[in-house]
Amino acid sequence: MKLHQPALRLSYLLALNFLSGCASTPNAVDSKYVFSQYEQVDQFNPRRMQNWQSIDQQSLIVETSRNSSYLLILRRPMRDLRSENSIEFSSNSGTVHAKFDQLVVRTHSVGFGADPASAQIHSIYKLKSKDDVKAVKKQIASD
Repeated sequence: MKLHQPALRLSYLLALNFLSGCASTPNAVDSKYVFSQYEQVDQFNPRRMQNWQSIDQQSLIVETSRNSSYLLILRRPMRDLRSENSIEFSSNSGTVHAKFDQLVVRTHSVGFGADPASAQIHSIYKLKSKDDVKAVKKQIASD
């Protein structure tokens, strides 16, 4: 019986280490994705979406009217987040929520790798002008 105690302790420590790593990672986002100068909102209505454009692999802008847009920051980078692909949201309520809903990217390739990729939306910022959009792009590109 004593022979199994060290293995049991090691398994326990490895599991604890794994779980603590998982618990600390989800809220971490690079500082280039923090925009305290803009209003951070919990949700937006995707039915008003007119257009969208990716900024990089972890951020995109969703245009809802001529001078109104939302900046979406994803929890992790998505390789296929390019404007030529299609996007949708996991929300069934008609409203997309930060820290709850997922962005789903559908590639237009055929065969292997054509499955949609998804990432949780970390934060949403309200952008009120074209100048806000330009400033956001500049901040993200500068890092």
